[in-house]
Amino acid sequence: MIDKMLEDIISNIKILCPTIESIRMFQSLLREYKPVGNRIFDLEIVSVMLSNSISFIATFNQKDFKDYLNIKLYQF
Repeated sequence: MIDKMLEDIISNIKILCPTIESIRMFQSLLREYKPVGNRIFDLEIVSVMLSNSISFIATFNQKDFKDYLNIKLYQF
């Protein structure tokens, strides 16, 4: 049963990695939002999302992403 669940997850997931386009987006977002400390990592996630036309994020830490205007939050 667990094997079947894992296979379902693996077959329905796409792993996104930084690209040249997301790095350019990241640079632009850095200038716009000027993150401090670990917030820079949240902004990198946003840049990868936006460069892949993803506008929703599901997160337990809604406060980490609430200031970014181009995304919508789904909280668990």
